[in-house]
Formats: sequence, structure tokens, C-alpha cells
Amino acid sequence: MQVVGTILYGSNNYKLDTAQSDRDYKIVVTPNFEELYLKKDLNGTAAPFGDPEHYSCMDVRTFANNLVKGNPNAIEMLFSTEIDDSFGQFRHLLEEWREPYIKGYVASQWDYFTKAIGGIMHESFKRYGVTPKTASRAIYFINLVDHISKNDFIINEQVLRAPEVYKKARDVRLGAWASHNVNSYLLTYHNLLDGINVAYGPVFNDDVFLKPAREFVYNNMGEYNDYTI
Repeated sequence: MQVVGTILYGSNNYKLDTAQSDRDYKIVVTPNFEELYLKKDLNGTAAPFGDPEHYSCMDVRTFANNLVKGNPNAIEMLFSTEIDDSFGQFRHLLEEWREPYIKGYVASQWDYFTKAIGGIMHESFKRYGVTPKTASRAIYFINLVDHISKNDFIINEQVLRAPEVYKKARDVRLGAWASHNVNSYLLTYHNLLDGINVAYGPVFNDDVFLKPAREFVYNNMGEYNDYTI
């Protein structure tokens, strides 16, 4: 496989980080010819550099497939605050992928997008309970969904880090929070969704994401450098 870029993900992107927050990265990789031929999944492959606790690999093909579905974690990576493109033409690929979301593509995937967020919230509450960290993330997502629905379903860097989206959530993360239970957050979220009238958003063929990814893999899988393993 070959490394083509690294992307910061997590609370730093949401403006929910604290002095104690870790910085976690996805190392985006393309397959070499043998891995492509054998259809090898490179997700979770041992990181070629960095602390394994904070660096993990993501296959660029998986990245593209997740964006087709409107996966919120993939969208976060797409508009990350820190992207290292020192290994190739990775940033150009990201620009191609961003365009549909800037034009409102998420509306066509609204059901998947909102259910995935609900699942993320539920899983974090189940695993860690209601803490300043999990509560702040839930508030962030609730505000994000509301904000997107009121602004033509556009997603970009400004939307993901808009004060009306993150400010209350950040206050909660830093300790100014009231006691809530899991069901109150999930009920608030479902009530919000019930009140949103989803506009018919632009529908893009999957090739908008997959074709650039295929071309990118083809152009990179034959190249080798110090980060090829």
C-alpha cells in the first residue's frame, strides 16, 4: 500500500477539544497492484508511522464509498482542519469530493446521514455514559443537523465550525453543563428530525465520488516512496 495523505479527525475539528485532548489521525492509503487484484481491505492495517494509538489507516476506496452514503465521519474528514498532502495529489481529490456536499448532496442521503449520527450518539452514550465529552458531541450534532436543514443542506468548513453549531457544545465540554440522561438527548434529536422538511436535494451519480477515486488509485498504486510498505 502507499500513503497518500493524513487527516486529523475528532474533537479538534468540532472546536470541542480541550488542553487534554489527543490529536488522532487517519492515514489514507491506496493499494498496490497485488492488493487491488486480491481486493484486500486496507482499513485497520498497521500504521507505517506515528503512534498506533493515534494513527490508523483508511483505504481511499472506503473513504469514497462512505461519502456516497453521506457518512458523517467521512464528511468530517473531508473538511478536516488539518490535511497533509505531502505524498501526492490528494488535496485535489478532496476538492472533487467536496463539491457535491457544498451543493447540498447530503439532502439526498438525509435518512442515512441522520440515522448514522443517531447511532454515533447512542453508541457513545452506551459505552461511556453521559459525560461532558459525550454530551457536548451530542449537542454539536443536534445543532449541526438543525443548522444544515435551515441552510439548503449545504456542508462546508464554515458550516461544520459555525458558532451556532459548536458554541453551546463547547461550553458543555468545558464544564458548564446540566445533568441529562441519554434518552433526553436522543428524544430531542428525534423530535428535531420530525420537524424538518427535507428538500429534494441534488442527486449525484455514485461516479461523482467513485470515478475520481478509481482514477486516483490507478495513478498512485504504481508509485513507490519511503511511505510505501
